[in-house]
Amino acid sequence: MLLLDVGERLRNDLYDAVETALSARELTRAAALMTRIVESQPFLRHQEWHTFLRWLRQFPEEILRESPTLSQTYAMVLLFTTQRRTSALKPQFEKYLQMAEQCLQALGNLPRLGEVLTLHALLSKHVDDYTTMVRCATSALTMLPDEERFWRGLALALLGMAALVAGRMSEARQLIHEAWKLNPVPSERSYARRGALLQQGYLALGVGHLEQAVLLMRQVLGSAGDDRTNQGTALLLLATSHMKRSAHTSAERRVSAPLSR
Repeated sequence: MLLLDVGERLRNDLYDAVETALSARELTRAAALMTRIVESQPFLRHQEWHTFLRWLRQFPEEILRESPTLSQTYAMVLLFTTQRRTSALKPQFEKYLQMAEQCLQALGNLPRLGEVLTLHALLSKHVDDYTTMVRCATSALTMLPDEERFWRGLALALLGMAALVAGRMSEARQLIHEAWKLNPVPSERSYARRGALLQQGYLALGVGHLEQAVLLMRQVLGSAGDDRTNQGTALLLLATSHMKRSAHTSAERRVSAPLSR
């Protein structure tokens, strides 16, 4: 408990320091402090998206272009603070992803470039741009080291999703299985967990395991909170599962009706 209290105090001190630096227009210092906050825990575990957006809006592009961490965070923040994730959002987040990609390419930092490309694939998936998603995820896998479990697992999972959407069930099962070996489903009520459950639901629906798909989507709804995108996807899959189940029941009745006469 003492360690947690100390960690929380240090975290609060960093947040206060960012606010103070921004108020004083010490933007370089504020950027360095924010970078420490972002890099203090796994990228997708952050929850302070609206605070991050308020901070990032105060930085000039020169600072963002020189900081892959901040520019990729800006792209992610735009996704998580936008309720309607349409194709109109794509040029907004791609602007900041391309800043990060160009900086890392110039530095020759391929592992970090692989991480940003995986994020690019993830955000493209949210606006239904599967062509970009597949391109970025495939490129990322050539750059990410074998020991990088999280980002490799995410890239594989996204390729598995693309295979599911295309109806290539065997390929999808193989890719998603490889992704799960790298990143077992998280236990907490998190964005990563909901994404994994949605993938399992798509897969279950695709192979005809309707009851399993329904159970998985109910788990997503139980943990989605205000995430309308996850809510909408889960409700759509639930409706599809119920429609398929009704169709199967109707077909069984039609087949059995002549036998009962």
